[in-house]
Amino acid sequence: MLGHTEGYTPLMVALHRGRLECARALLRAGADPNYINGTGDLTLFWAIDGGVECMKLLAECDSCARATASCCCATKCISCLLTPSP
Repeated sequence: MLGHTEGYTPLMVALHRGRLECARALLRAGADPNYINGTGDLTLFWAIDGGVECMKLLAECDSCARATASCCCATKCISCLLTPSP
């Protein structure tokens, strides 16, 4: 994970600035869309300033492990928050 534990990651910066293609590239490269920094900021919080498309990108990413025993719902990932449970 790049970035500072109390600060922000490159993904957070890209989303905050509305750099959708950059954010997509970072996600494809393995950036953690569910990261929470040392001050409690979710990646989603930074995406809000980037606009609806940036928020949708996080909701549509394939980060959710819902089908596994270690489901990320325990960490309130954006994918799980926006997707109704079966």
